[in-house]
Amino acid sequence: MLEEDCNREGNEIRESGRKFWEQKYKTQFDNLFDAIGKWFSAMGEDPLNKRFGEDWASLTRDLLFDSEGSLKFKFELWSDIRKVILPTLVEEVRPVVKWLVQQV
Repeated sequence: MLEEDCNREGNEIRESGRKFWEQKYKTQFDNLFDAIGKWFSAMGEDPLNKRFGEDWASLTRDLLFDSEGSLKFKFELWSDIRKVILPTLVEEVRPVVKWLVQQV
């Protein structure tokens, strides 16, 4: 009997969620996912973002693999990432994050 009650309550909760998703806020969810899809498409088509992705792929290869393609830990490169690149990246991104927060 307890299992039947749990199944019934679970079905009611699922149906309530379905109504929330498919009826009450369907237009808003559709618009949100549409906007996210357009944003990712635009990001993928932007030449600067393409170059950024290629550079990250190159950096990842350089960090993780030797010239023969074997996995290798490169302490010096990781040290540079941790001590130079990461702090610089944080300092460059910080004003953008502050601006975004102010816009909300």
